Amino acid sequence: MNVRSSASVVVALLALLALGGCARKEAPASSAAAPIAFAAPDPFAESMWDDGRAEFAVYRGTIERYGITRPLAAKLILVKEDFDTAAGVKSDAGPVEGRTRTVFKVVTMLEFPTGTYSYRQVATTFLDRETGALTKLAMSSTEACGITYVQVTSRAGAWRHLSHSYFEGEGDRDLTLPLRADRAAVAADGLALWLRRLDLAKAQSIAVDLLPSQLSSRVCATALVPATIEVVGVADTLGWPVLVKSVDASGAPVVDRWWFDRAAPHGLVRFEGADSRTLERTQVLRLAYWEATKPGDGRLLAP
Repeated sequence: MNVRSSASVVVALLALLALGGCARKEAPASSAAAPIAFAAPDPFAESMWDDGRAEFAVYRGTIERYGITRPLAAKLILVKEDFDTAAGVKSDAGPVEGRTRTVFKVVTMLEFPTGTYSYRQVATTFLDRETGALTKLAMSSTEACGITYVQVTSRAGAWRHLSHSYFEGEGDRDLTLPLRADRAAVAADGLALWLRRLDLAKAQSIAVDLLPSQLSSRVCATALVPATIEVVGVADTLGWPVLVKSVDASGAPVVDRWWFDRAAPHGLVRFEGADSRTLERTQVLRLAYWEATKPGDGRLLAP
């Protein structure tokens, strides 16, 4: 082979290698995420939610604080409301065309003692009835050392995370959490209802971006983290199990476990959280609790 022929071969080989290198650098074709299997008919459309009452559930459990396991009392309240999208609050006038949307309000109330004082923590999560998307979240944590407040609101393509804490480095923050277009974003404090919209009898794995629970005196969970919701699809002795797998701020794996009633409307039976929370339901009733405010009305709730 002469020099010119050899040079031609070398050039051809280099061209092929270059093409191969470009081919390896190309991003693989992204496959569309599998569609989420929701229950049919849609549990959010059930007429039960329109009866003018709330689903009011009482739980007992434990939580760890300062290295000691404490008794934990909790309430989970689910109720339909008309939400004023401009003001960001409940509409006293009821539904107003072009101004309000129907939402579910998910209220999680925790209380536990720590010696000479108690923690009282409440998260209120508003989910759009039609889409299940987060509309607003508010959380307050109070105890003898101070008060912490978090508010998350939805705006185009992002969530705004506003927080105030008495801890150094957490004082006042206003953050923007961008949302991805290719996967759902969910708030852990709304999952007690959001998960009930799924087909719990169908095994499936759902990739989401998760805002970890805001129920804390510390404002640490200020970013969306990748998470996988695993619907087992087979009921056990407790009910329909669902696992939510994610990571904490340090990147360590986190697994929360949920169990829902076998029968509709599939209320939350038990919860085991990676944050040391365990909750077991002791009572559930439909109640217009805002009217049960007289002395003695507390007897409506089992001890």
